[in-house]
Amino acid sequence: MEELDMGCYVCPPDAGPAWRAACEAGVDMALLKDKLAMTPSERLEAHHKAINRVMALRDSMILSYETMGREHDLVAVRQLKAIQERKQRGE
Repeated sequence: MEELDMGCYVCPPDAGPAWRAACEAGVDMALLKDKLAMTPSERLEAHHKAINRVMALRDSMILSYETMGREHDLVAVRQLKAIQERKQRGE
């Protein structure tokens, strides 16, 4: 099997079919290898940090859209608030 050069990452010749298919589909295999090298607790910590950043961005968007007053934005804000309220209630 020949190696597939996907930019900087080179798919190893002994890669299985799933790994090779992901590589051919354009998945960032170098990033995947880096994440798989982390312990489960390290991956969970990184995941929680990412979730917190997304939530902070969401909250910022809500405040921003509320001040703009555009109707389609206000609908999206109401939907985001409803989702947030359901999560707080544990639904």
